[in-house]
Amino acid sequence: MGNDTKTDDCPIRPALDLRPFASALHHIEQGEPEKVDPVDVASELREREASELPPELLGWLCDYLEGSIETRGRKGESPLERRVIGLHAAHSYDAIRKAQNGDPDALPEAVNIWQSWASETEDSYSPSEAAWMVVSCMFYGQPGSHKKLRNLAGAARSPIGKSARK
Repeated sequence: MGNDTKTDDCPIRPALDLRPFASALHHIEQGEPEKVDPVDVASELREREASELPPELLGWLCDYLEGSIETRGRKGESPLERRVIGLHAAHSYDAIRKAQNGDPDALPEAVNIWQSWASETEDSYSPSEAAWMVVSCMFYGQPGSHKKLRNLAGAARSPIGKSARK
């Protein structure tokens, strides 16, 4: 037997050689999955044919990674859309907070909106959270997305290219 790579009639070889995937693995380990090129991964999978995957699944996975399979549902928001929504949400939030605080410079529309919601939110939530819930209702018709809007607003208010957290 010696240093042979086979035993009797069963060759020993890994199901998948990971060296071609080193770049993708590096990006994933560094917390940068958006830098993984799915077309390169698909190319490597097609070339190396992962023996543990059924051929139909391998073909579908590669087609999906290459973008030739339509997925259902709404496409995600682009970075520009997220920034615009975040800035709009931040300005709406600021207007509602002015109305909450009785600021004489508050927009009349914000005062009307806040007055219609005040009785439902004042006792149960902090003023800030209540304002975000109102903004969520303005944007999405329900208060359940207020944390998403708060995060989008925080990201939009931070300088471009900088993380809101340090």
